[in-house]
Amino acid sequence: MNELNKKLNDWAGTRGIDYLSEDTGLSACFKWLVPRLGVGLDYIQFKYREEGWLCVIRSVGLEKRAFYYKTLALALCFAIQKLINGDDNGQGI
Repeated sequence: MNELNKKLNDWAGTRGIDYLSEDTGLSACFKWLVPRLGVGLDYIQFKYREEGWLCVIRSVGLEKRAFYYKTLALALCFAIQKLINGDDNGQGI
């Protein structure tokens, strides 16, 4: 998880922010990470299933999903990581 936090901080140009925190992670994600997604962002959607949270990020020409994470912040961070990496691999933890 520290690797993901480091990667997100590098991408957002921030330092030492814990984007994965259960208490403050989601608000930090919306303050620092979501604006970096750009003007073409259509929507961010969360759905809760028995398995956990699903996050869908839709932007002009692409859609990324992160499946079944324990918290909203984790689901959003892993979906953003997929955008950064340009991949669709991985399942939730």
